[in-house]
Amino acid sequence: MRHGQRRHHAIGLVLLPLAMPWTSTAAETTKPNQPVVFEIEAQDLGSALNEFALQSGREILFEEAQVAGEDSEGIRGPYEPIAALEQLLAEADLGYRVNELDTILVGNTSTTWEREAMRIDNSNRPQVRRTWGFRRLANVLAAAVTVGGTAFAGAQDSDAEETDADDQIEEVVVVGIRGSMQQSLERKRQADHFVDAITAEDIGAFPEQNLAEALQRVSGVAIDRKSGEGKFVSVRGLGPQFVQTTIGGRVSASNNAPGSHDGRGQTNPKSRVVGFDAFQTGLVQAVEVHKSPRADHVEGGLGGFVDIQARRPLDLGERHIAFALDSTVNELADDTAPGVFALYSDTLSETVGLMVSAQWDNRVFRSDSLHHNGYINNPLPVVINGVDMGTGYYPKQIHGELHITDRDRFNVSSALQLRPSDRLDVTFDMLYTSSVADETDYWQSFRLSQGHTRITAATRTEDNGTGIFTMISTSGAGAFMQHATEEVENIAVNYGANLQLQATDNLYFNVDLAVSDTEAPIMNRDALMRNTRAQMTYRRGDEPGSIPSLTSSSPLTDPDFYSVVKQSVQEHIVDDSNIQFRVDATYELGDGWLDTVQVGYRSYSQERRDRSRYLNSRAFINDPITEFGGGLEFPENSDFLSAIGVHFPNPVLSPPFPALQDTFITRADEIRAGGGFNTGTGKSLDEYTSGRFNEDVNHEDDSIAFYGMVTFSGELGDIPYSGNFGVRYVENDTSSEGEVAQPYSIDFSDETAPEILIGPPEFISQGHAYEHVLPSFNVRFDPRDDLVVRLSLAKVMSRPDFGRTRPNLSVQANNRTMRGGNAELSSTWRWNGISRTTRSSRSGSSRRTWRASSRMTSYRSRSPTSSIPSRRRPLSWTSSRHSTPRTPAWSVWSCRFSGRWRVCCRRHSMGSV
Repeated sequence: MRHGQRRHHAIGLVLLPLAMPWTSTAAETTKPNQPVVFEIEAQDLGSALNEFALQSGREILFEEAQVAGEDSEGIRGPYEPIAALEQLLAEADLGYRVNELDTILVGNTSTTWEREAMRIDNSNRPQVRRTWGFRRLANVLAAAVTVGGTAFAGAQDSDAEETDADDQIEEVVVVGIRGSMQQSLERKRQADHFVDAITAEDIGAFPEQNLAEALQRVSGVAIDRKSGEGKFVSVRGLGPQFVQTTIGGRVSASNNAPGSHDGRGQTNPKSRVVGFDAFQTGLVQAVEVHKSPRADHVEGGLGGFVDIQARRPLDLGERHIAFALDSTVNELADDTAPGVFALYSDTLSETVGLMVSAQWDNRVFRSDSLHHNGYINNPLPVVINGVDMGTGYYPKQIHGELHITDRDRFNVSSALQLRPSDRLDVTFDMLYTSSVADETDYWQSFRLSQGHTRITAATRTEDNGTGIFTMISTSGAGAFMQHATEEVENIAVNYGANLQLQATDNLYFNVDLAVSDTEAPIMNRDALMRNTRAQMTYRRGDEPGSIPSLTSSSPLTDPDFYSVVKQSVQEHIVDDSNIQFRVDATYELGDGWLDTVQVGYRSYSQERRDRSRYLNSRAFINDPITEFGGGLEFPENSDFLSAIGVHFPNPVLSPPFPALQDTFITRADEIRAGGGFNTGTGKSLDEYTSGRFNEDVNHEDDSIAFYGMVTFSGELGDIPYSGNFGVRYVENDTSSEGEVAQPYSIDFSDETAPEILIGPPEFISQGHAYEHVLPSFNVRFDPRDDLVVRLSLAKVMSRPDFGRTRPNLSVQANNRTMRGGNAELSSTWRWNGISRTTRSSRSGSSRRTWRASSRMTSYRSRSPTSSIPSRRRPLSWTSSRHSTPRTPAWSVWSCRFSGRWRVCCRRHSMGSV
């Protein structure tokens, strides 16, 4: 299904004739060039020219046959593009020419110039290798190719020239996304470690809703979804908690709001993970997935790390203005979601650049899901009217859930870049993300096991010697209906300053200071009602893996059928911030197999404050809901779960949510006097309204790291090789302290909903220090132009989640188990070894890749968790359907302007599939 429409559009390119005279002194015809920091390794000349075009943003054309067999020594550092090109061509018998349209033409210097466009036979037109930078937005026009004549040397008569001129034609090639695909492939190919990348054109052309969904196209990357939309990223089979996320090489604070009703698929509460659903696809230049570490990489990614790279104005070059409108239809939610993207980037002078971009969208998501919450713990005998039906298992509970989310998302990215000289580059940048969501969760829970003593019919079968009831009918099931809401405002700001200095011809410094802050206030409310004598019939599906059905003859739409269970309100605030500073020094060694020596230092300080307060009241338990105005209609009664194809009780009522929530104000005295959760547990109404939090915990991480690394390259026989090896040393001091309310007992007076009794908050302070030595080695061999062999061996680590170091206990009442955090928990580490052979073949602009890989890993956690073992969880399953995005049957206009103020507006047909 098509999800969206490209926001970055194709560039028109007219082929230039390449059979023309060349001169290496044509620099006088070029326009003034701004210095560019080049990083081009020694390689074949064709690939080097490709990389030159991508890094400089200049159009360059050359004939494949003329550069075949030629090599380039590569360049590194700031150069004007023409000076860099001359160095790349120094060892080859080739020259260049810059035409009046600022396109660079590279070719054989022995060819003589006869005309602006040499006449060649169209059937024998040379194969032209085209390279372009995706940053250029203006169409490039070139001289026409003359067809149908024979090349004439010297001066010819004017009649013949006029005839040939009439035969000239223009050939236009629309290149679309291919330039950025080539850039992504070249990034991966030229890297000295395992890395995958997607560039801005790729991201802009993907129909996905956010960066998580764009990254799922990268091999080795999987994503977790929330309400049908991609949210978390996993690398090489390890979960999101083992993936480090950086923005421009800086660690990002976690933006994951740990709400109680935060949607189907919401995982990783109280963790360090970053939700990629906050990042819209239009605001970044590239995203890199690093699967093997280097010593200069930030530690913390056991599975790998993902680096988000924002745009920079001097990299974009000339003035750019972009504006786009789009829209997405969520079918199940029946919602049309608008989106707006705008970008402005300009070089205010040759040394100053400014870029600002913003993107906004609004979406409504709907998820319908059905959950089978395990079988009864032990096989039970079923006796009906004195007849023994045998012993067997049947489901404890069948649970249907409707989740609706209304979300506004807004991103802003900006950068100010100063380049006063070829040796100095200073950048100030900021990335702001805001996500405001109103979520509503309705569920129907039918608890079959409550009606075991009132079973009226049953069908039993044998499954590998185990008794299974394929049909159970009872008149004593529990019918529970809940209405819950959650309001989340998640704001994250990442800003920093970076200085790159070339102190000498061989010595480079990089200094970086960054701050990352997130804030997430969350408000949860719910209301619950029930009937404990509901008639319910469960039937297992006939086919293996089929969805069961549930029917009821009880009056599920009668307000007199239900009574109140509880109502609650919870407030949660999470603040996460970190300050980080790093300095790197690189020295180029020159000749020999050692290329560079690099050393660096990084300091990192993170503080996370987690505050919560809650009020759960059962003051009106067992009161009929008619005293509160009666039940409300369950939303989407007409089609709830119909998309899944399941028979479920329909229609039903939903609790009187507003009336029960109002009792915290209108009937406060009764709540104070009532029983239930508010008595003697620190959850009283007065405690809540005082503004004091029941729990207030601070987590702190202070870390320093030193590293040393060398890069190398050379030839082993006739096989080129390159790589790096180094060691990173990390010291970490962690602590958790604050007021924590601990459970002290379980009240089973109501066996259908036992109550955890929690005492008043107590101050707790725990912590410890640990260190790691993390060696790494990466090497690549290029036995052929289309074959790359890589090897990697490294020790990697991940810090524990905040939830695992939180000094408190959580209790599960039904199975009477509890689990606690351990503030003295150290990081998890492992040895990671990877080898891979990649073969690439090109046909035109496409590339196919075959891989053979192997991996060696071993794990070790330096301190075990203090979790108390619990019983093995019963078998369970979930079936769900989410809002499915698709493009609507109407059109969108998007416009772009180049530095010369050309406008390219395009109307996109967005008919649905």
